Amino acid sequence: MPKQIILDALNLNASQYEPVIDEVASTLKKILHYILLKGVDVFVYILRPLYIILIVYGLIRYTASGLNQRNRNVLVGGLVLAVFTEGILPILLQYLK
Repeated sequence: MPKQIILDALNLNASQYEPVIDEVASTLKKILHYILLKGVDVFVYILRPLYIILIVYGLIRYTASGLNQRNRNVLVGGLVLAVFTEGILPILLQYLK
């Protein structure tokens, strides 16, 4: 009996498997798309407080000790993260949806 099942499976035409393979590929594509969108959402959720903290820290250091290289780098880094998070990532999200 098992021998007959194996022989029957080997004799099947490949066109019988194509719809199943297409459906599996489509489902995997939807799952990966969902994971990518949620990953970007989590990334934005993490970056928002981070750039706010960097900018506030840089401004506090600037008012306390003047504009030196480290304070300038912290401010610029916070501003770059803000532009990336609020400008580039929403465009990327619209493209992915």
